[in-house]
Amino acid sequence: MDSASLLRLIAEATRHAILTRLRQGEQTVGELVAALADEQSNVSHHLAVLRKAGLVAASKRGRTQRYRLSDPEVGLLLDQVESVAARLDQVGYTAALGIPVGPQFGGYG
Repeated sequence: MDSASLLRLIAEATRHAILTRLRQGEQTVGELVAALADEQSNVSHHLAVLRKAGLVAASKRGRTQRYRLSDPEVGLLLDQVESVAARLDQVGYTAALGIPVGPQFGGYG
């Protein structure tokens, strides 16, 4: 999978929310449905997409399927994307206030 496809995959709101919850540890579909306040069919659909892409893995315990991130790198990727998004929000806010930003700004003095 190329990087653009990966970013599109995790950019979808429900999938992003599922991955965020799974960073906290294993979850069942029922737990994810309750946490996301979403329909079971929708959560299951997005879990299937994430599993097919290799971002999520599942294990069966008795009659219950438990989902987890397939690799810790997935959580690190989400951390990096969220860090960049927060930085861009900060830069946008600062620029909206008219405060100079960027390497060309040499200070006020």
